[in-house]
Amino acid sequence: MEAFEVLKEKIGGLSVEAEKMASFTEKKFLFKPTGEEPFYLEGTATGFELKKGETGANVTISGDSDVLSDVITGKQDAVGAFLSGKIKVSGDVMLAQKMVSVLTKS
Repeated sequence: MEAFEVLKEKIGGLSVEAEKMASFTEKKFLFKPTGEEPFYLEGTATGFELKKGETGANVTISGDSDVLSDVITGKQDAVGAFLSGKIKVSGDVMLAQKMVSVLTKS
């Protein structure tokens, strides 16, 4: 399954407390999976919205689609994937880590 579809499924069942969601409001996370169309996740006051395409982002995450999918689902540790060079993160790395933590705890 493509990383976009994995993330779409993941956020469909995601419930984030309003207090935690506030730190993601108006933040954008751009994903650039190898061999797929880029997409981004945008934080709103009520949750996350997933959209195809590129945008200016607080964080850009790129890498192999399978690796990104595994990080999104928690099958692979995001920090380990980053340190081993399997994914690249630019921008606010701490915000990226916080977002992955929210995704993998649900």
